Amino acid sequence: MEKDGKWEPFKLYTTDRYDTRANQYNVVHPAAPLECDAIRILMTPQKDACMGILEVQVAFEE
Repeated sequence: MEKDGKWEPFKLYTTDRYDTRANQYNVVHPAAPLECDAIRILMTPQKDACMGILEVQVAFEE
């Protein structure tokens, strides 16, 4: 996440994990509500593997 021009990773919720099983989705939540200017998603596929994003949900509050 970017806040005040600086990129920082957010802490994952304690039950989140990045799974490597075939045809399974990963759901990732922040450990606490975030206030940020931008969100960046970095993904690095394993050798000879494909990956992608099915959906990103962001809730905006005023």
